Formats: sequence, structure tokens, C-alpha cells
Amino acid sequence: MTSDAWKVVQTPDRMKHVIPAADLRVHVYSSECWCRPFDPFADQTTLVHQSMDKREEFELGRRAP
Repeated sequence: MTSDAWKVVQTPDRMKHVIPAADLRVHVYSSECWCRPFDPFADQTTLVHQSMDKREEFELGRRAP
């Protein structure tokens, strides 16, 4: 799931955070991050953070480039 646009960071508590690389605002490796990260697998091991620049909207085809 890592690409130039995204990076995966594993914290000491073994939680994986999928973070937008070079986003417009710094993310906190926590469920309390400003972007309201979500757990896509509902297993409490991975949090996917939302980007401030909305790159996921383009990647998912919801917005045109």
C-alpha cells in the first residue's frame, strides 16, 4: 500500500498508520489526528489518514484531475 503518495508508519504499539506523504499539514500517529483517520479492517491494527489535499478523491475516481 506504500507509494510515492502514501507511506506506512508502524508505531511502537504495533499500530500501522497509512499517511499521505508530503501532505499540506503534519499528521499525528493517533486516532485523534485532525484528519479523522479510519480503521478499514475494523481490527484495530491499521489507521488510514485522510489527506488535506484530497488526493484520495482523485485516486478513487470521485474527482477529476
